Order: sequence, then structure tokens, then C-alpha cells
Amino acid sequence: MALLSFLLLMVLWAPPTLAATPTPYYSYYDPIYDSSMLEDDMMPQAASLGDSIFGRTDNGIGGFLSSFKVQANARTATEFTDNAKQSKTDRESDIAQNIGAGISAGSDWERHQLRFGANGNLKRFQNQVSENQDNYNLYGDGRLDIKDEWSLNANLNYSQISEERNDPRETAMNLSRLRNVQTMGGGVGIDFNGYPFAISTHSSYNRIMLEKLDGEAQGFRNRDVSRYWARVSYPINDDMRIFVQPSYSEEIYDGAHDAAGINRDSTAYEVLGGVSYNVTDITILDLGIGQMHRSFEDSQLDDTQGLSIDASLRWSPYENFMLNTTLTRTIESTTLVGVNDLTVTSGRLLPSLALSSELVATGELGMDRYEFANTTDDVDHDYLAGAGLNYLWNNSINTGIHYRYRRRLSDVADRDFYSNTLLVTLSCRL
Repeated sequence: MALLSFLLLMVLWAPPTLAATPTPYYSYYDPIYDSSMLEDDMMPQAASLGDSIFGRTDNGIGGFLSSFKVQANARTATEFTDNAKQSKTDRESDIAQNIGAGISAGSDWERHQLRFGANGNLKRFQNQVSENQDNYNLYGDGRLDIKDEWSLNANLNYSQISEERNDPRETAMNLSRLRNVQTMGGGVGIDFNGYPFAISTHSSYNRIMLEKLDGEAQGFRNRDVSRYWARVSYPINDDMRIFVQPSYSEEIYDGAHDAAGINRDSTAYEVLGGVSYNVTDITILDLGIGQMHRSFEDSQLDDTQGLSIDASLRWSPYENFMLNTTLTRTIESTTLVGVNDLTVTSGRLLPSLALSSELVATGELGMDRYEFANTTDDVDHDYLAGAGLNYLWNNSINTGIHYRYRRRLSDVADRDFYSNTLLVTLSCRL
């Protein structure tokens, strides 16, 4: 607890910094939209805890097509909410049905690996059809071992994600329905897993396109995002490694100016240093601290620089208990008109407890603080609390029930809201 308190104080007292932690090659979305296709399953850690504790390592049955193992998954969920539009003044209770499915194929040969797949999720409300969602993604990645220590990796991806209502990073206010965000791109990298140094490098490119709604001009929100990063680590002992991680990123927008006449093109660089700590999988800590600088093409926007912090802690002192925590403080890009930067402080506390070999209880506590760099320096606070139960029938089938309370407190009139959501799920993986 002393370690957790120390990390919490470091993040909460740190000055605003830029969001520049590189997107790993296995992540298929821009960080703004990085979420599971089945993100409404609010306690996903339950199944993973059951897998790790009770030896469910096969992730379903699957079948083989030549040397590729093919696996499929499906899920249905019924959602009850008392605020479908996440609104203060337009509260509407509703019931939504989620139907999701996915398929993947992967092969792991002696010196190379190849994987590809597709996932999709449909969400349909009984009454609030403006909140319906169609989310899906297609992906592929691979690895080629050049020598014992050297390997190449690459990935391609395409996704469509429904933007969250009132997302402070991107959403224009008062849209008649949710807007779709399409992301396509890929990346290549090279890894050296030698001794004593381990080195990873990667470059990625993503094209982000927002659907036009209600006559809203979207050219200045569509953009190209490129990232280049490297990580070099060195072992201090068997449990600890220190690392340094430099990175560079660039965002280029289609439109020369946004609706306020601002050119939002920018470049950023970061040098992050830290420690990775792993004691027999009981305590796993990854803590990075660094310096970041971001420059805008438009002289009307001031350059941003400051301390960058990214911390995560996984603690599992008993075989039936796991606690995951994350703490970050960043400055993220935003296309909201009249807002220069968005400082985001986020924290999550996710405990999981296996009550038996089939029943897993989960919990969630979270806070997101959004600080808008505009003329009035508005601040939003989002608070999350939730709990759930998952029953693991066997290696393939599980059911669950989850509850989440969410509340937003905002300096902006009528942006406050609260919601209660209950989710009943049934999922299967083959």
C-alpha cells in the first residue's frame, strides 16, 4: 500500500504532460478510441483471472486449418440504463441488446508467427435509436525471427468505433446521433532480445476519419498520425530492469484550419525513463517518468512541455486475488473548437476475487479529470464505480452480471450527468 500511495501522489502532484506513450504494435486503434469491441462488458478482468488461476490457458477449443489454429467467440448482453444519452436535461431510460462475434486464426512456427482476425459488435436500443452502435475491426500481425536474438514484426488494421456521447476529446455538442470513427493503418518494428540489453523499435501510421453529421464540417478533424519509438532496457537483477524510451510523433490534419481559424498540426518528442519490476508474477510494476515537448504549427497555440508519467501495478498476493491499478497524467490532442489542449488525469482500481473455481467477483473504481485549456479553464470530473459476478461454466462458456455508476461534474452548464447501468452477459469462445 505504501508503494501504491507513493505512485498516486506522484501522479496527482505532477504538472500536466503530453500523451506520448507509444502505441504498441499489437494495439489496433488510435489511443483516443482504444477500447474493446465489447467495451460494455465493464468487468473484463474476471475471465482472465479465472484463466490464470485455474489453468484455462487454451482460450477455448478451436480447430486447425493446416498449421493455423482457428478460434471463434460470440457474446450477447442485455443492458439496462437510466440515462441512454448521458445527459443532464434529456434523461431517458432504455434497454439495449448487444450482439458480438469474432474469429481469429494464428500459427506459431519455429521461427515466425502469423495472426489475423475480425471482431464486431452491434448495439441496439429499444427506443433511443440515435445511440445505436456498429463497431468492428479487422487486423493482422506477424513476427519473423532473423536470428536467435533478432526479430521483425509488423501489423495492419482497420476499425470502425462509435464515438462516445460527450467525449471531451472530440465530440461536437448536440449531435443528433453518435458518430462513427474509422481508423486504418499499420506499423513495422524490430526487436533485439539479447543480453544484457533488450531493444525494441517501432514505427506506425494511422489514418483517422470522423463521420460527418448534422452538416458539421469534418475536414479539420480527419488526420494522419505517425509515431516512432524505441525502448532499451537493462537488467539490474533477476526481478528488475531499467529502461529508456525515446519517441517522436506527428499529427497532420486535412483542413488547413479548424472552425476557429487554428492550424492544429503538431509534432512531439519524449524521452521516458523508468523501471520494470516483476517478482514471480506476484507484484508487477511498470513506472516511467520523462520529459515531453510538443510544438504546434500555428503560433496562436503555445508549445507544451512538462513531466510525463505512466504507471501501472499488478498485485496478486494470493492465487485467488488480483489487483490491477493504473495512474496517468497526460496532455492529449483535442479538436474541440476554442480548446487548445486537454489535460487528462486518470486512475483505475480493478480488484478481482475468485470465490470458487467457477465464480469470480470483480470491482471497479475510477476517476478521470479533464482540464480544458480555454478562456475559462473549464474542468470536468468523471467518477466510476462498479461491481460484478462472472460464472465460468467451463473453458468456453461464462455468464455475468455487472453494475456501473458513472457521474460527471462539470464547470460547463448542463454537461453534468449521472447514470446507472446493469449488464447481463453470456459469452462463448470456441
